[in-house]
Parts: sequence; C-alpha cells; structure tokens
Amino acid sequence: MRFFAVIYCIEIDLEDYNCSLPAVTIRHALNKHGDEASESKHGQRAITADDFLKIPTIIQEYDTVELSPEHYKGREVFLFRKESNGRTTVVTYDSKRHTDLTIQTMYANKSGSLATSVDVNASTLTSETTRGTAST
Repeated sequence: MRFFAVIYCIEIDLEDYNCSLPAVTIRHALNKHGDEASESKHGQRAITADDFLKIPTIIQEYDTVELSPEHYKGREVFLFRKESNGRTTVVTYDSKRHTDLTIQTMYANKSGSLATSVDVNASTLTSETTRGTAST
C-alpha cells in the first residue's frame, strides 16, 4: 500500500504497510454492525458484505483520517472516513509486528445527519452509544 496519511498535521508514512482484514473483524462488523434495526437507532446503516470490497478505496482515498484517542491493545488506532451516500469509517490499528495496518471494524452512517437524542436533557452516553470500537 503506497500512501501517506496526514493526521493532526503529522505525516505518517504507510508506504510499506500491508492492509489485513482478519476473519474475526468481518464477523465482528457483520454481527455488531450488520443489523439494520439496531444500527438505525444510532443513525447508522447496517454493514453488508459489499462494504468490505470498499475498504481499499476508503483507506487509500479517504476524505478524513484521524488518530483515535483510544488505543487497541496498546496500539495506535486510525479512523479512515469516506463520504459517499453517507459516511463509512474503517477503524484500523498498526500491528507493529509486520508493518500491517490491521482493520479492527467498520461502520457506516446514513446519508444526512446523525441521529440525535429525543430528550435534549437525556445523556448521550448510554450503554448503546458507548459500545466503542476500540478498547481502552
């Protein structure tokens, strides 16, 4: 994979990196983000098998990329986002062992704005909204 990611004005050279998509990631994305009814509650759409085919484009032709404040098993987590009929986010981490950018999960927002809370005084931090994609 030959590209550079500019994150917080810091250029990260990913030229010699491979991109890996473990089977556990596919299962996670389909099981946790593949149910339309559940994802709709969060203003998102369900992940489908076709979304996995878009991963190389999302990572190489991202609209935005950011370094997550969260880490995955002590590793830096990167969020690659692409706008196309909504926003799709691919969450990756640097494996450090094999110069792999490993995909952890992915999720997609519906076109338009994100869902908002019905009660403006209600907390947005619930068990449903804090099911993070990266462990601390």
